[in-house]
Amino acid sequence: MQPDEDGQIPTSSTDVVSKVLSHGSQFLKNVGLETTCANTTRSTAEKDLQEELEKERQQSASLRQEIEELKQKSEEQLSATQRELEEVKKNQEESRKRQEETDAILRCLMSYASQSH
Repeated sequence: MQPDEDGQIPTSSTDVVSKVLSHGSQFLKNVGLETTCANTTRSTAEKDLQEELEKERQQSASLRQEIEELKQKSEEQLSATQRELEEVKKNQEESRKRQEETDAILRCLMSYASQSH
């Protein structure tokens, strides 16, 4: 651009519009553009938040399901361990009884052997 009569370079229309729009002028409010832009921005922000909320709800539901599955597996393992423990106790009791019977037989044999001599 060429300098004007006063020696100043005139401002282009693009610069003027850019300057006016960057300051959030009353002009935009008067023509209804600022409100529309704000509503569009708010609507987009609300949409983004709704999407984020839905995503978090899905993740939460997924985690709850995973927790329930882990809880069920834990309970099943606990039951299996308790059954195994009961089986071990039963086997120990049977072994103890057999040992007592064997000891009683040995005592009888030793008593009989000592009487025979």
